[in-house]
Amino acid sequence: MLKHLGVIAAAASMALAGAACTPSQEEKSTAVERSEAVGAPAPVILRPAELSGQTIDLKLGENLVITESNGLTAEVSNPEVAEFTPARTDGATEFNAGFAALKKGVTSVKLSDGTAFNLKIS
Repeated sequence: MLKHLGVIAAAASMALAGAACTPSQEEKSTAVERSEAVGAPAPVILRPAELSGQTIDLKLGENLVITESNGLTAEVSNPEVAEFTPARTDGATEFNAGFAALKKGVTSVKLSDGTAFNLKIS
């Protein structure tokens, strides 16, 4: 009888150990959200000084984020290729200025601080 009780106790321990290793519903949904976020391309992050005179290559759907960009505006020669979004503050959150790659092509950009560069979208 003690032998059977030991087997039952071991089986119960195994069941509890398996339950402890099963991810919760919250953990499952977080893992799915992470895998979906992995599909988004990482932005290219540069300062205005790093852009001057350069041609920045972006893939369709990528973004260029410009640090130290408060107050900057931009003239984009071909706005169908890239769209500029100025820096902004939303409550306690600050967002840098940047460009979204919209269409394959090349466009020249001039920032209000005099920085000029090209964006090449492929």
